[in-house]
Amino acid sequence: MAKVAQDWGISWFAVATPDEAVELRKSCDRNILVMAPADEESNYELVQREISVTAFSLEHLRSLCKIAEELEVQAKSISKWIPALGASACARRKSF
Repeated sequence: MAKVAQDWGISWFAVATPDEAVELRKSCDRNILVMAPADEESNYELVQREISVTAFSLEHLRSLCKIAEELEVQAKSISKWIPALGASACARRKSF
């Protein structure tokens, strides 16, 4: 299904769980968003695989940014309940 959607030009996929995202990443090079919260270990893998994570708290967002710094990559996060921070909050992390 993901292959067909990519062929049709779909650029974003949303999944419920981190496990679904990791499985989808194996066959998909497009943007993937995990809608549910993930534990610290899953967050690490998601950031490493360049999968977007929904941040549900400021602490969660800070954790994602810290993981990204450790991995020397840019975290892809969506701040569901912190709309003022938005998707690029890690770039402005000094302010929170």
